[in-house]
This record gives sequence, C-alpha cells and structure tokens, in this order.
Amino acid sequence: MRKKFLLLFISVVSLAVKAETVNYDNVKYTMDGDVAYVSGHSYDGPVGEITLKSEATFYVWSGDDVVQVTVPVTRIASDALASCNLLTKVIVPKGITAIEKYAFFDCRELKSVVLPDGLTTLGESAFSACSELEEINLPNTLTSIGNNVLDGCGFTSFTIPGFIKHIPDAFMYYCPRLKSVTIEEGVESLGTSIFTSCESLETIILPNSLKEIGYASLSSINALKKISIPSNVEIIGASAFTSCNGLETVDFSQAKNLKSIGKDAFVWCESLINIDLSGCTNLKTIDDGGFRYCSSLSSFLMPEGLETIGIEAFSNCPSLVSMSFPASITDIGKYTFWGCSGLQYIDISKCLLLGAMNVSSWAFDRDIPEETIIYAPNADGFMNDGPYTVIFGPFTNLVLTSNTADANNPQQWYDLKGSKLQQKPTRKGVYILNGAKVVIK
Repeated sequence: MRKKFLLLFISVVSLAVKAETVNYDNVKYTMDGDVAYVSGHSYDGPVGEITLKSEATFYVWSGDDVVQVTVPVTRIASDALASCNLLTKVIVPKGITAIEKYAFFDCRELKSVVLPDGLTTLGESAFSACSELEEINLPNTLTSIGNNVLDGCGFTSFTIPGFIKHIPDAFMYYCPRLKSVTIEEGVESLGTSIFTSCESLETIILPNSLKEIGYASLSSINALKKISIPSNVEIIGASAFTSCNGLETVDFSQAKNLKSIGKDAFVWCESLINIDLSGCTNLKTIDDGGFRYCSSLSSFLMPEGLETIGIEAFSNCPSLVSMSFPASITDIGKYTFWGCSGLQYIDISKCLLLGAMNVSSWAFDRDIPEETIIYAPNADGFMNDGPYTVIFGPFTNLVLTSNTADANNPQQWYDLKGSKLQQKPTRKGVYILNGAKVVIK
C-alpha cells in the first residue's frame, strides 16, 4: 500500500480524478491534471500581504484509496482575486507563468505587486481599477501583455521597460495621480489611448527607438505642457494629442523621419502657439482636421516635401496670421481655413502642382475676413468669389510681413506682383503694405 501511495504521489498523470479545490489564506487553488491554478477566493478574500503558493497539496480519490498529491501552481485564473478589497500586497512566486484577464481587477487597497522571473503572460485588465496600486515590476520574460493592464491605478511615476516593443492599448488609461513617465529605448510603438485622461501627467520622455504614436495615445492629458517628437517617429496617429488643452510646445526639431500627421492629431490643443515642421523633410501628409480648433496657434511653418493638407486641417484657428505653402503641395482639402478670422495673408504662390481649383469653395471659406490677401501662382483655372483679395503671380521676391509694422517703413511696400518697393509709392493705385491691401488715391 505504501509503495502504491508513493507512486501516485510522484506521478499525478496516472490518477483518474475530478478537479479538487483547496483553500490557503482565503485563496482557492484548483487541481487540473498534473498542475494547479489560483481559481478564486473565499467570501472575504486574502487580507493584508500575502505570498501565493508555488505548489498546492490535494487529497484525491484513486480507486478506493485517498492519496496526497502535491502539484505546481502555474497560473492565476481570470477573475480569481478580483475585488479582494482587504489585499494590500501580493507576491507571485516563481513557477507561475500566466496571470489571466481581470485576475486582480478592482482590488482597491492593493498597493504593491511583486512578479516573478519566468512570468510570460499578463492578461487584459489584470490589475485594472486597483486605484491604490503604486508599485509593480514587469519581468523581462513577459511575451504577452493585454490591454488595460494597469488602467485606473495609483502610480505617480512609471518606467516602461524597453523589452516591450509595443505598448498595448489603454495600458495606463486614466491613472489620475500619474505625473511622469519614462519609456525606455527599445519601445517602437504606442497603442491606442495608453495614457488618455491621465490628467496630472506633466512629463513624458519618449525614446529614439519609437516609430509610431498610435490612435489617441496621448490624448486628454491637460497637465502636459511640452513634448519632443523623437527622430525615428514616422507616424503620429489619428487623435494622438486630441484635447491636450495645456500643451504649449511640440518640438519637431529631431523628427526627421516623420511621414504623416493623422486625422485630428492635435485638435482642441488650445494652448499651442507655434508649430515648426520645417525640418520634417519626409513629411508628406497632414490629415483631416490635424490642427483644427487650436485657438492660440499663431505661427505654422511647413516643410518642403509636404504634399497633402486634409479637410479642415486648420479650421477654427482664429489666431493664425499667415500661412505659406511649399512648392511640393499637390492637394489642399476643403474648408482648410474655415473660421480663421485673424488671417492676413495666405501664400500659395509656389504651388504650381495644385492645378486648376476653385479658390473659394476649394479651401477658403467666406468666413475668412475680407482684408485677407491670397497669393496664387496664376489665374489658370482659379475662380475667386470670396470677400477676400486674390492676387495672381508670377511673383518675384515675395516677402510677407505682419500688417502691424510701421507704415512709413519703405521695406514693407509691395506692388500687386509681389515685388518689393524701395519707398512708399507716390503714383495712384493698389499696393500691399505690411501684408494688407492699400489704395493710394
């Protein structure tokens, strides 16, 4: 009998038994073949700090005998320890390789988690809504991380290790206390809404390895005032920075490989003042609504090589004074400047690739003030039925300046061909003074 017992103890595979469950420290472990898993908890759940079991012992039937079997614990099942509101710290032992979805969801007093080397899987929302969680390590053995894994937690700072090539969607969505984030070298892409609504987030350090900023990745972060786009970023996705109302500066000076700015990427960034894309020589597209409703935006520099401006790309930017388009532009979407009530001039004089178009309905709404002057390359195929003035080229030495300059400064006078005059004109006619149309009688 003893020999039979030992054989059964060593080789669990030989047992023909139904799954059994045991309870340690108010945590339930269930046997599944030759392994066990954390399957649930008692009514109150674990209290305070606990170390989960790396192995569990069961008493099971084998024929007419009850035998003792000890097997390794390899995973924490879905929802197993969810809503354990008396749990403050958990240590996950080596040997557990998977924490499944919602495993610790809504553990509202959980402050610290220790994860083991060898862990490969963190399931969706594994620690979501753990509002007091402020300490966790991410072992480099992880190969799969689900969405929303740290959504709604209590971190004040966080470092995302570089072995995570793609940060999954909503990784730290709505972490209201989060103030600073460092993303280490090695990370290549940011998923959807990874820091959306982290309302206290002031500092985000992005790595040079980053290639893509995903959909709404950094949206609705009101405390963020400045961010630098790294050199290898190729794509800024749709709504990437939507409603970052405090964002004042986006540094594109290193973004040499940037190719596209997605739809509504910076919509409702009401504190943005200046955008300089002149060094982004690989940029081809600013998609629909890219910078609309940026109410403080007064200066915008485009790079040579830019080809497409989407629908309403700059609509409702009332602080914009002037816009100059590079020769490479082939398409400007309709309503580009709708609601840009402060515009003084628009220079498309170099844009020979645009071809025939209707200047009014094509891109420039009648809401543009009548004082605005549009410099177009030629009259072929162009129709002007707006309240503003369209002056057709070709131009020589066209220089556009603000109409707030000194009216007596001879350097501010131009004829209607855009040629600079050496002094204030004396002959009757229509001229351009500091970017505004002037009639001398």
